[in-house]
Amino acid sequence: KVANEIEDSNMPFTLQSGETHPEQDPLFDWDELARLIRIGDFETLRRTDEAVDFYHRWAKETRDRCGSVENFILKEKLGWKTETEPNSELVSNEFSTSSSKDPSDNVEASVVLFHSEAKEPNVKLLLNDFPYAIPKDVQHWVLWSRLPFFSAGNLKSSASTLQKALNLRQNGVGGFTGLNINPVEDEEVEEDEDDVGEEIRKFIIKTFDPREYTCAYFLNPEKLQSVK
Repeated sequence: KVANEIEDSNMPFTLQSGETHPEQDPLFDWDELARLIRIGDFETLRRTDEAVDFYHRWAKETRDRCGSVENFILKEKLGWKTETEPNSELVSNEFSTSSSKDPSDNVEASVVLFHSEAKEPNVKLLLNDFPYAIPKDVQHWVLWSRLPFFSAGNLKSSASTLQKALNLRQNGVGGFTGLNINPVEDEEVEEDEDDVGEEIRKFIIKTFDPREYTCAYFLNPEKLQSVK
């Protein structure tokens, strides 16, 4: 559950008053976290009231200084220049797809989607500065990606694949790697090499050796994404 040896560039956020992020008493144990992710109830995952209050004060100071929280994250936290395109030099055609720039024309552009072989500067894995109120022996990481996790442009024209993209946007996706995780009960998990969930799972396995770490991961639905 804990990956101490993976390097992290995060620095604890401090308010102008000198206040730092409050210590949180866990609101969930590991089994409850796994259950919520297994059933896709990501909205129930939360922070303590004290941590939420701290975040709002930090966000106000950050907006005053940087214009928006998004500007701070992209430019200072991640070091990404918003006007430049993701580096797709090493991206295989397997992960590229064509999509029309405009429905009214026939000009096609290449869309590079997130995939398990993605590397910096296209992706960064950092500890969450504002983690959920999780057990003390569990770490909350965030996978930041300049490559979209899903796009209508990567889907074939069948109604089923279009519906799949809609479901991802509305419901998100989650899963597990490592030991001591029970499979989804009474359900068959469909493995699809083009499925964003499968690409995320393979990325997690490459980063956190499943022989050593137990991971529960999820991609929030769009309505729960504070930064897109």
